[in-house]
Amino acid sequence: MFRKTPSKNKTLFTEIRKEFSTLHDRGRKRISKILDKYPKQCFSGMVFSLLVSALLAFFILPFNGSKQPEPRQLMEEAKVLGSGVADEVSALFKIGNEAKRIGQLKHEVERIIAQEKINVQDSIFLENAISELEKYQKLNSKDHED
Repeated sequence: MFRKTPSKNKTLFTEIRKEFSTLHDRGRKRISKILDKYPKQCFSGMVFSLLVSALLAFFILPFNGSKQPEPRQLMEEAKVLGSGVADEVSALFKIGNEAKRIGQLKHEVERIIAQEKINVQDSIFLENAISELEKYQKLNSKDHED
């Protein structure tokens, strides 16, 4: 069904050169004829385009579509961005601390449940731990930013 095309010593550039060589040759011949026929006009056209380019680049003011923000405004924006980043980092640390606390509570609850007899302190701790885990569960169900 599929057959490999033989490609001995064929590269992309040689194939492109074969395909478009006639257009390239014709264009080169046409340009050389124009340059031979009108040399002064071509030279003056090149000099004119250089002068126009120099005028546009150096003497005519560049177009300012929108004003650049002032350095003071840039510093204020950078401070605002910095505080936003600081808030995000502090939120990440808070989430990390909460995850660590949940892990500790889970470990303690499993340790207490593994015991055969539970004393009064352990039962009070379990009640507090369960209420704290429920609080984290309620916070987690409300926070779905993404």
